[in-house]
Amino acid sequence: AEYTYLAEQRMTKDVGEYKKDTGELTWLIKVNNTGSLKGTAVVVDELKPGLKYVKAEISEYGSKAKNTKLIAPDAKDVEDGRIIMHLTDLQQTNDKTAYVVIKVTTKVIDKEFLTGNGEKKFSNTATLTYNGTMTTDSSEITVQNKALEKTGVYNENTAPNVVYTIQINPNGLDMLHDEEKIFVTDTMGENMSLNSD
Repeated sequence: AEYTYLAEQRMTKDVGEYKKDTGELTWLIKVNNTGSLKGTAVVVDELKPGLKYVKAEISEYGSKAKNTKLIAPDAKDVEDGRIIMHLTDLQQTNDKTAYVVIKVTTKVIDKEFLTGNGEKKFSNTATLTYNGTMTTDSSEITVQNKALEKTGVYNENTAPNVVYTIQINPNGLDMLHDEEKIFVTDTMGENMSLNSD
């Protein structure tokens, strides 16, 4: 019971949003929820495979937390998915006015997910260390992707033909990831033949 209380008091973790047109997925870490922390704290955000760190920033301040600052690494300095951030000037108010929300922006780079149609669950864990005590919280989200879309039209204008349209990567995401080509195979039914006109 004490662990749950301390976790709610010190830090909570939630999902922000997934932008399917950019592949960006944000995570929200709320720190100093009840104003019990003072001074400095360290937040470590552990990204799972398939996610790449973009940036971290304070996206929301409680009314008495305007002086709290976040020191976060540049994306080029995070290679192992372990984001180490430092909060300074945390205010001890013993109420809900000194919180900050850290928004961690990540990019989905999971090749299997990006080149397929379907959904995938992504999870993320953050740990707050304050005065030698660690508090951990996790969150997860299921996101959907459509890498390929095929539609067919058969009407009086197309008869006796069916006109198929294949749209590749309708969300416009980076599907290649260091590869030069993506191969698409369209298999026709046995009663069909290709009309190249």
